[in-house]
Amino acid sequence: MIEYIKRGFAIFRLDESEIKNAAKDPNSTSYVFLIVMLVGAAQAIGSLKLSPSMLAFYISSAFIGAILGTMVLHFLAWLFGGKATFLEFFRPIGMSYVVMWITIIPVIGPAISGVIGIWYVAVNLAVIRIVHRLSLGKAALVILIPVLIALAIAILMILGYWKFVTTYLGSLYLE
Repeated sequence: MIEYIKRGFAIFRLDESEIKNAAKDPNSTSYVFLIVMLVGAAQAIGSLKLSPSMLAFYISSAFIGAILGTMVLHFLAWLFGGKATFLEFFRPIGMSYVVMWITIIPVIGPAISGVIGIWYVAVNLAVIRIVHRLSLGKAALVILIPVLIALAIAILMILGYWKFVTTYLGSLYLE
């Protein structure tokens, strides 16, 4: 396990050889799932939500979120000609989550993880480029597309809320 934790930190530092090693190591898959689930446990402990149901919620959310997020990026990389299998892509992504264990520290951990999350854009970019063997431009598009879709959805939701407030709630004051 220690080997995979060290590799996770190396991936987080964008070590290309460790990204390739993680992608090609089928023995690491179960450790990657464990690392991701421990992130959920760390988040539950760090947020001081220690009931069994909340612990299960955080662990399952981390696991499902990691799988779904990786699936979206993997599918987009595939559309741009990516060469990796899902597990080859998931292993280095999931292994790099070891850094998010910092969320176990109440208050400070979640704040630091927000900053770390910004660096994960670079980690994802490197892993997409290296593992899927895509150009930097195509790898950037793989990351940019979901961001733009989420931004468009957020803007539409804000506009919809604004329309509701000005139309329906505003009419209550006019009567």
